[in-house]
Amino acid sequence: MGNSSNEQFNALQCIVGFFLESKGTPEGVIEMLAHMGVSVSTQTTRNMVNSLTKNARERSKTLPPTMFIYDNFDMDFKVAQPTVGKSGSHASMTSATFAPYAAMGSSDNLRFTQELHKTSRFNKDLAAGDPRIYTPRIRDILPRQFPAVEGLDPLSRAFAWHLRAILVQQEPSFAAYTSQLGAPEAVDVLPVTRTIQFPASAINADEGQSDGNWQVLVNMLEQSGVPDARLEEDVILVHGDLSTKERIDSLRKMRTIEHSSKNRLDFVVFVPGLFHLKMAATDAFWRAHIQPREGREDPTGFMEYIRHLRPRETGRFTSTPGFRRLHDSIHHATWVDVLDCWRLEALSLGHRNLEMFFAAQPSWELISKMSKTMVQKYLPGRNFGDIRQGDDANRDICFENTAVRKQHGLLYLELSHSMNYGDVGRILRLFPYWIALFKSTGKHKYTAHMIRFLTDLDNVYPPKLRYVTIISHRDMPR
Repeated sequence: MGNSSNEQFNALQCIVGFFLESKGTPEGVIEMLAHMGVSVSTQTTRNMVNSLTKNARERSKTLPPTMFIYDNFDMDFKVAQPTVGKSGSHASMTSATFAPYAAMGSSDNLRFTQELHKTSRFNKDLAAGDPRIYTPRIRDILPRQFPAVEGLDPLSRAFAWHLRAILVQQEPSFAAYTSQLGAPEAVDVLPVTRTIQFPASAINADEGQSDGNWQVLVNMLEQSGVPDARLEEDVILVHGDLSTKERIDSLRKMRTIEHSSKNRLDFVVFVPGLFHLKMAATDAFWRAHIQPREGREDPTGFMEYIRHLRPRETGRFTSTPGFRRLHDSIHHATWVDVLDCWRLEALSLGHRNLEMFFAAQPSWELISKMSKTMVQKYLPGRNFGDIRQGDDANRDICFENTAVRKQHGLLYLELSHSMNYGDVGRILRLFPYWIALFKSTGKHKYTAHMIRFLTDLDNVYPPKLRYVTIISHRDMPR
């Protein structure tokens, strides 16, 4: 009624029209709804899209210094009846967004293009092996040693916190201790700051190819209005997956003879996406505990959990389970393993089950002490490698395999929790362990790129740039 009596009373109709256009609704249906007063017409919707697109492009050219984040998406144009020469088409394009730096401080924190070029392995004036090019060393990726507290290093104390969290959050009887659980020891927590992103126009380029990445970067520079002169001084953080990193490195190798920083891509400082790191971590877990046939036949192995948790998807887990299935299953299996350890500890105290243990009203100090003891008792220790090399007759292979799986599961829980709560210090503390896991499971590319990123962060980037690179992880879409 309001729409029929006032031509400016059309907010609901505009929203409905926009929604119908986004879903590819046939024009006949949209026009019918427009005549009913429920939606605006097809032409009005197109005018809105054109107006919003124009405003977005103008806004993008006035943004403050921003990071570039992009990834590919595929469009499949099917036909109703495939014929010779007309079987449909497939297009690979790129979606992108601009994320202004948060808490960057002075713009001088980005003014390192020339300084980084002087020691870059892509500098044509430096020969291979030049001492000015930093070469990663084994000491760069070894876990840092910190003083032990009550016999536990910082990572073991984080594991003990996860043991307590699983007991409190997954065992209903112990929910009363939630207020005493607290948070794990913070290392370098990012301040909570509201951030905003500005979507860029879709780019008709395949970022899966080297030349496609060049087109994407040039297009994003044009959309954001970054002048070439600024690229001679300021770097731009670029976020993406591993293949994007490889394509950019390939471009930089091919363009070393160019004279400008823009054409050499000296301004690009690549930052790996943490979500892609989580995907790689689940794949490493799969390679260690599911892919080997011996692991699938182990009656106490990870696949035995899958047969109970997802009985209709066991075949998929042996081939391509996907990230979400693995993510959830790792959590669930680790919870079960840890609760079973708590059951054994309760049994050693004379309680037949966890319910009886709770009925005895244990103090939080006792629970905390038990969790720290469990880390040393049920997880691999410093002499675990020697035990694994011992005589099979004197080994408890079932216990050893379960201990390794619990350790890998807790490493993944620690990574996920650190990402969710923005503790970059805890994330970086986990890098050496995941590098070792990636290497041992055959993920050599991820190993090499994580080593390069970690050594660049600690030994190549100036302190100001290192700070901006670290805080940028908060601004990435998760």
